[in-house]
Amino acid sequence: MGMISKERKGDISIEVLIWAALGLLVLIFLIFIFMGKINFFNMNTPDDCKGSCIKATEDCPSSGMLRVYTKDCPDVEEGETKVKQVCCQALG
Repeated sequence: MGMISKERKGDISIEVLIWAALGLLVLIFLIFIFMGKINFFNMNTPDDCKGSCIKATEDCPSSGMLRVYTKDCPDVEEGETKVKQVCCQALG
């Protein structure tokens, strides 16, 4: 009856702060990747196409050809949408 309850302070431990900061950094990193600001996948793309450019949804005309993403094959517009193109070049 005469017990006095001790109120707990709203302390946040250092560990919780560190995990929250790391989570925020990962979230920001993922946002930059999905927005296209960081692109790991096109770092070593060749500049020129030594074959023919086709839509990325199509297959190369012959089985002895390889699909390569190059900077030389621009996107094409189909109606209101842009379609990516890839380069089909002969193996070897």
